[in-house]
Amino acid sequence: MNWKRCGSYFLTYFSTFLCVRLKTELENMELHYKDTINHTQSRFSNEISSLKDQMQEAEASRESILKEANLLREKLDHLRLENLTEAEETVLELKRIHDHDKILLLEENKRLVSELDQVSLTTEFVTFLVER
Repeated sequence: MNWKRCGSYFLTYFSTFLCVRLKTELENMELHYKDTINHTQSRFSNEISSLKDQMQEAEASRESILKEANLLREKLDHLRLENLTEAEETVLELKRIHDHDKILLLEENKRLVSELDQVSLTTEFVTFLVER
């Protein structure tokens, strides 16, 4: 019966030893996983922070580009308006010159018609006198 008792003590001791060892291993694994989770969360937080910074920079750059585009659009509109105004002024000046030249040509035409009528009358008179 001694051997049975000895075996029973041994099993109790061995099972206690295994429980302690398993508990220690479990605690070690738990610490390892907690460290891994903390490291992963820290890395994740750093990446999120970096991405937020990049997003803010991109948004600031976008805003700057939009402001520049609006400024250039306004300049373009202003230049178009100036060019349109200049073109209208040029057309009006050319029309004024054309109307003035037309008036001068009409007056010249009237004068030439009048001279032609006088020459024609003189020619008829001379022809009449010569025929007589």
